[in-house]
Amino acid sequence: MISLHKKYSHSISIAIVVLLTVMIEYILFGKIFLHPNEYCFVLNPDGTQIYFDYAYYVKFGNGTLLTNQNYPFYELIFMTDAQASMSLLFSFINHHIFPIENYSIGIFNGMLLYSIPLCSYFLFKIFRHININYFFSILFALFVCFLSPQLVRMTAGHYGLGYVFFFPALIYLMFKLTDAQNNSLKYVAGIMLLLLFFGLNNGHMSLAGCLQVFVFGGVWLLINKKQKGLTKYLPVLTAIFSFVMLFLIIRGLDFVHDREKFPWGFLIFHAQFESIFLPSSGILYDFINNLTPIIHVNGEGEAYVGIIGFFFLGFSLYRLVIFIKRKKLNRILFPLLNKKVNVLLLAGISILMYAMAIPFRWGLQFVLGYIPFLNQFRCPGRFSWIFFYAFSIYMVYYLYIIFRRVHAKQKYFSYIIIVVVVMFYSLDIYSLSKHNFKYDEGKNYAANPFIKQQALLFFLKSNGIDTSHYQAVYGLPLCNAWSGKFGKDIDPNALVRRMAAISYCSGIPWINAKLSRISVSQILESAQLVSNQLIEKEILHKISLHKNILFIHQ
Repeated sequence: MISLHKKYSHSISIAIVVLLTVMIEYILFGKIFLHPNEYCFVLNPDGTQIYFDYAYYVKFGNGTLLTNQNYPFYELIFMTDAQASMSLLFSFINHHIFPIENYSIGIFNGMLLYSIPLCSYFLFKIFRHININYFFSILFALFVCFLSPQLVRMTAGHYGLGYVFFFPALIYLMFKLTDAQNNSLKYVAGIMLLLLFFGLNNGHMSLAGCLQVFVFGGVWLLINKKQKGLTKYLPVLTAIFSFVMLFLIIRGLDFVHDREKFPWGFLIFHAQFESIFLPSSGILYDFINNLTPIIHVNGEGEAYVGIIGFFFLGFSLYRLVIFIKRKKLNRILFPLLNKKVNVLLLAGISILMYAMAIPFRWGLQFVLGYIPFLNQFRCPGRFSWIFFYAFSIYMVYYLYIIFRRVHAKQKYFSYIIIVVVVMFYSLDIYSLSKHNFKYDEGKNYAANPFIKQQALLFFLKSNGIDTSHYQAVYGLPLCNAWSGKFGKDIDPNALVRRMAAISYCSGIPWINAKLSRISVSQILESAQLVSNQLIEKEILHKISLHKNILFIHQ
């Protein structure tokens, strides 16, 4: 009877978490939540390109090449921002099961929006797993979910980074794996499925996910080295195997051998103390900034844990000093009695050092020359998201311990603590929400440009343009953005949107390319086409001389 009551309470609590998440989500996102196929989050340079890459592949794609740009060479889809896993899946459905191309943007937006409840669900499961009561688990699952630094990626056009449930799901599965005795394989399979699917979907997620599992598993292995059996090795082995699989798939299919080896940005797009523990906008930012100026932080390194996190950092450092004075050396590394939370925190701190480009920016940048692989992930600040979840879970667990102890002695004071925490978290989430939607001009989402094309068709017809007579589109002024070797500071978004509309409508690809890891020789050949007449046009030997090129000028 007791077991049945617990199961009932657990199910009801999950339902409450999901329902509250959906309600808050609707308040935050507005009309796009109910009508995901009618709008786009943002059609800025990044957002437009990613929507176009994905929608084009769903409609025209086949195989592992993305053929909407970089004609006649094209590009391996896993080296683009087309969200390869999503594109491959929905293109297959569109061509082999039933047509969905007219709803591809709605599916795209829905995958982001309707997966947010999974974040609060897995956070709730984590908190219950470490024996936090139902009320605390529900409350802080919501707070941590809606303070997630990944939410801003949805409204900034970096859609492949916006799946907020990814890291909490990995943490929950790692916790269950370290407990498992007989069912370990299902947790290994779950972790691998997440790492492979989202790893192929986005490059940064591939390394971040594998690194999280590997470092957690490494620390877990060190503190359990005397434990018998193979279970202690499983997290590390799962991370290594998943990473090797991802590497072999992408490297094995890659046909380009002159990609940029040292993309710029590694020592610029990193996390800072202020980007983790201090707000970058909103009410609390204005208050603190008036007292003492907060330095400007790079958006790529933002993983703000809330102002409560700043206070908790001070409390944790105070406790650390006490442990040192009392020579409790074991408590320095393991401040809590819960082994898993300790390991998660240690792993998070280790990864935070990398996210801060430490020690590379301490005069050791030359080391990156010996590890060119790391340079390909030129935004290490994004790895601070792992610390965000680790520190938040640590903080909630510690808060729960404090609440219970205070509640046992001074019940009303314990409630005051919770009210204060709720107030600060609410202020932070409100400020973050306002900051998130600055890109959308107050949630005035752009209309989906891939479903209403009558105006474009009329424009083409009235100008006597029959797209079947053209082999490719070429946009001027020269638009080859995102390449560190060859590109312009200005990203002509209006030109890109027109090119994308014509290409999606007709199926003809661009000669231009907006690819961050494009072949250097290929991008130079496409640029030669509009260069000085004394420069040989090598690309003419690779394209048809019997069909025209449609030039579009902004």
